[in-house]
Amino acid sequence: MPVACWGFGETQKGGPTWGSEEHPLCSKTPDPRPLEALFHILVPTPPPPVPFLNDVANLAKSFKELFGPHPEGHLIVAWSKYIATDILRIPQHQIIIEIFHGRARPWDKRTAELHEYFDSQPNVRGRYYDYKINGDQKGVDCGIVLKLATIAVDYDNEMQRGRFSAFVNDTAVVLNGDGDCGEAVLKITTGSLELTRPVQHCLRVIMAGFWPNMSNDYRRMEGVTIVDLDKSPHLEGWLKIVLSDNNLLHTNNFQLGLLYSSREHDKSVTEMRRGVGNTEGLLIIIYTPRSIFGAYINGGLQPDQPTTRSNSVRIFSVLGHFSEPKSIPCAQYVEPDGVGANVNVGGSLYLGCNGARPVDNILCCHQQTDEKIVPVGYMGQWNSDGYAVLGGESDFDACGVDIFLATL
Repeated sequence: MPVACWGFGETQKGGPTWGSEEHPLCSKTPDPRPLEALFHILVPTPPPPVPFLNDVANLAKSFKELFGPHPEGHLIVAWSKYIATDILRIPQHQIIIEIFHGRARPWDKRTAELHEYFDSQPNVRGRYYDYKINGDQKGVDCGIVLKLATIAVDYDNEMQRGRFSAFVNDTAVVLNGDGDCGEAVLKITTGSLELTRPVQHCLRVIMAGFWPNMSNDYRRMEGVTIVDLDKSPHLEGWLKIVLSDNNLLHTNNFQLGLLYSSREHDKSVTEMRRGVGNTEGLLIIIYTPRSIFGAYINGGLQPDQPTTRSNSVRIFSVLGHFSEPKSIPCAQYVEPDGVGANVNVGGSLYLGCNGARPVDNILCCHQQTDEKIVPVGYMGQWNSDGYAVLGGESDFDACGVDIFLATL
């Protein structure tokens, strides 16, 4: 289903076709219109933006339930960009992301900061409202879905009335896969909503979210696209946008492929090394209850692979330490079989360790960075010795670890 139809030579349904006398460029009589009007025929107006409606409250909730921290604005926008460009195939210059979220209360600093971020982003519009309308509770069940459907149809009607609109533009409604939305989603996909025109002609329903909030009911519905953002290939898709937008790998030209995930595989270091194999050029992402951070190494993780010494070792924060993702300085070496740990990344991050001894558990980690090299704006935790600790403390148990092949 196309999201927009526009290009030279297209005409509205029912209009004159090329080669007919009625067509303005083939008429035998001079066109009385001014030259400016003819210019618009020869050079079509740029295509209109494609609306993209996104209810993010439950989406953010499902992320927190799986990984631990509250998602910040840049993650929510990255999820939206990924769905728009990779799932819906909307050209990037046409995207307008409409983000729906509850209005911030006076005491809710986190929500106010989230809205401030949305409002500062190009091609992003925030819509903030009270869930209670006329005494009825909205937003906890199908009410929010029906509201999005109504707005989407209004959008589509506006586009058809545009001066040079060609065909119907599809509007995407993106929702978290919470089971409470089931009744309304069924109405949308079956066209049984009482709206001004058949809703299935302009809506695409995308159920996006993170386990365990994704209801299996939607997987059996026709007309619904499922996007599991915590699973491959969607995990690589939005993560690549975060890394690229913030230049964390010092290049935007790279590909990611998931090799190992502690959520799907055994948590032992042995199993991790079996999944990774002898691959070199690895991206490691670590999830904690308060943050997400990671590292890139251009070597491998097998004990018999040599110590890597180069200028291609990077440690970075994705969430929970700065106002935006940021690189963190580290030493330029990796020891796949480090002293006191299974893996030593840059003398700062250690995987598979408990205190000063290695353990066969990839979730047991150690990390600290000297305050002298910590970037300005650090808002994370410090230990008693004055080191920045990305995991909340020097020794910590991660909620999860993902390892990707990163082809730069």
